[in-house]
Amino acid sequence: MKLDRFCVRNFRRLENVEVNLSDTDTILVGPNNSGKTSASMIFRLFLPGRNSEFQIYDFSVPLLQKIDQIGEEEKERENKIPSIDLDLWFSINPEAEYGKVYNLLTSLEKEYSEIGIRISFSVNDQTELISEFDSSRKSSPDIKLSRFLSEKDRLKNHFSLKYFKLEKTGDSFNKSLTKPHALEGEEGRRALRSLIAVDFVDAQRNIDDKEAARSTRLSSILNEYYKANLEKLEADDEAFAVIDESNRKLSEHYDRQFNPLFDIISDLGFPSANDRELRISSTLKPEDALQGSTTLLYADSKYPDYELPEAYNGLGFKNLIYIAAQISHFQRKWLTIEETQPPCHLIFVEEPEVHLHTQVQQTFIRKIRKVIERGSNPENNELSNPQLLISTHSPHIIDEGDFTSIRYFQRCRSEIKESDDRKIATKILDLKDFSSKENSEKNVNFLKKYLRLTHCDLFFSDGAVLVEGATEKLLLPKFIEKEARDLSSKYLTILEVGGAYAHQLVPLIKFLNLPALIISDLDSIDPRKNRKACMACQSGAVSSNKTITSLVNKKAISDLLKISNEEPHLHISPEQKDLGITFQNSISPYPGEQEMIPRTFEESFIYHNINLIRANSFLKNFIKLGEDENFSEDYKKVYSTVKSPNYKKTEFALEVMSSDVEWVTPQYISKGLQWLVSVMDNPSS
Repeated sequence: MKLDRFCVRNFRRLENVEVNLSDTDTILVGPNNSGKTSASMIFRLFLPGRNSEFQIYDFSVPLLQKIDQIGEEEKERENKIPSIDLDLWFSINPEAEYGKVYNLLTSLEKEYSEIGIRISFSVNDQTELISEFDSSRKSSPDIKLSRFLSEKDRLKNHFSLKYFKLEKTGDSFNKSLTKPHALEGEEGRRALRSLIAVDFVDAQRNIDDKEAARSTRLSSILNEYYKANLEKLEADDEAFAVIDESNRKLSEHYDRQFNPLFDIISDLGFPSANDRELRISSTLKPEDALQGSTTLLYADSKYPDYELPEAYNGLGFKNLIYIAAQISHFQRKWLTIEETQPPCHLIFVEEPEVHLHTQVQQTFIRKIRKVIERGSNPENNELSNPQLLISTHSPHIIDEGDFTSIRYFQRCRSEIKESDDRKIATKILDLKDFSSKENSEKNVNFLKKYLRLTHCDLFFSDGAVLVEGATEKLLLPKFIEKEARDLSSKYLTILEVGGAYAHQLVPLIKFLNLPALIISDLDSIDPRKNRKACMACQSGAVSSNKTITSLVNKKAISDLLKISNEEPHLHISPEQKDLGITFQNSISPYPGEQEMIPRTFEESFIYHNINLIRANSFLKNFIKLGEDENFSEDYKKVYSTVKSPNYKKTEFALEVMSSDVEWVTPQYISKGLQWLVSVMDNPSS
């Protein structure tokens, strides 16, 4: 049995979301404050035995307003106070698992491939609550219902968990298409415990060898692992009498017992040839076992007499050991449950990248899967493997995962009518849907390879800028500083894609509904001369840039200039107003002269700064102009120089970037960045 999906309503940012799960690994990604932590927190609150309590602020912000309206306005009191709901849908094998889910079947006349259970945190008796609230207002007339519920134990006294088995009445898992059938409280808790076990490897891992309040000693973690999973050595009288001999025996015993776990850890790539070996050493009385009387030591095989305490190894190594030990411990604990073993096991791993080197991040999922396989039941390997839910901000971890296992948490506006325009809710996008919809297999394969090669942080950004090449990418931070300083405080990803491929990223950007600016080049060619590059002013010239021609749906340079010279200087996609493309516009650097039309960024930069370049030594190694202004000569000189295969574009960018000269940003880039500021400050959705 696997957890197929879970649906959350009214919990913090998760106003109404559905998360589909993979049978193995599901990767939760998204920008900061998009609800990923809430997705794991709701399991802590709803599952029995977690000792976590709801707070009034676990309701989404718009619902707090509704709750206050119910307390304030007489006509609103007819409405029921909202509940926080978690729906769990399990895929089942009807032939083997009906016995485990019999009490959750809503009919004996149907065949089921999935069953659902709802846990609802809701008010017990609304009339009684309102009456108590009204009484309190006699002494505190300004108090609001949400504030009233936040004080003392009122929320716990007036709200509780209710359980329902679910019947689908349509093709969707939407609440309106599921019919709940109430379960008695203890029956619901028992049913939930019998179906699923959930464990957590938390993000806040302060790993140290000191017993500080917020520290986690690896020795303590291994102590718990030993007590729960490994064979114990029985102490004898001689061991008590001869402490050194006892310590030696215990150390040998620990070495044998921990060897399988350390073998698993070695599969993670540690210790390497440059790392010290792990060793558990007994340092006191045998009956104390590992409880404070043993220490995790690091030993160098060349110097076995000099053992270092655990603080003398890197945080990344310790973090990896911690995660591996915790997952192995959770899996063993679950597998050793006999008659009441829940068939579904879920492990949340939050931000595993903490302290890990990028190379380790890239192989993390593969290595952790090896840990799980080593701990699986060999007779039924597949069924003894837990499902992992990994929340991360690491593009390197995403690289190793399956593209279709990614779930993107997107900040969005609330659907509650009374809410404002801020993005205070969350929408969850399934990359499996992106792969299976209108996007071609070729395009999806390109995206997978591109994201893997570039390790881009597209899934964690508030916006994106796609540029042609290294020159623009190097200079973009400087352009932002000069022209759109507000973007410096945004989480932007800058992708170097090139004109031939930027449009292939557009479907994913649209799917993620991410504000994005594409900075592209006209790349003029002559269609009558084997599509050779030509000056953009040449009659009949067209663009060879696939990104421009596919998104703007025009090829003629004359038509493209009409667009680029107009305000707001962008072509806006009609499907998504947050997606813009900008390219070169015509320039009149000399008063009274005709226009120069650049075909590339370098040409545009030089034309915009041509008087500055002539007046001093700025860029003298990259373009040589005559002493006097000559429109025709300068125009051709710049074009032929930049077009030369020997032109060093990266060095050009570095020269511009390091110069103290107050140069001018090309207009098409300046206006494009200012447009991006406006759409990020006022998003369309």
